[in-house]
Amino acid sequence: MIELDIFSTTFDIEQGSFVVLFGESGVGKTTTLQNLKNKYPDDILFPYPEDNGADRWHDVIKSANFRYNIYLFDEPTNYDLDREVRIEIIQMLRSLHKQGNTIIMASHDWAANEYATRIVEMFDNKTVVDHGIGMFWRVL
Repeated sequence: MIELDIFSTTFDIEQGSFVVLFGESGVGKTTTLQNLKNKYPDDILFPYPEDNGADRWHDVIKSANFRYNIYLFDEPTNYDLDREVRIEIIQMLRSLHKQGNTIIMASHDWAANEYATRIVEMFDNKTVVDHGIGMFWRVL
């Protein structure tokens, strides 16, 4: 279990969770991921490809040496990617999750929430809403 600190609130994240930090740009999602990596430097992989295309994310996910069981992803499904590519990236993350790994992903893409086991929504750099463990949103 790891502790996720957001603003003045701490959340316990169970091993094997798929957590989406959801919110608009500028609310502190990336900062939260960076703080988490700094808190657990030997336990977490925080890959960041230079190119944000599906092929690059595929390479990053495939080349993970599986020494880690906690992975942080910062906006892998940006809006500049078409819907099919975003879904492909989410499916790759879901596959990594199904292997028992913990995924913590920052996103403002509603489609990412569909596969989350927990959604933590962030607002205005000070407010956070935990939508709970086992909460699944379905995107129409």
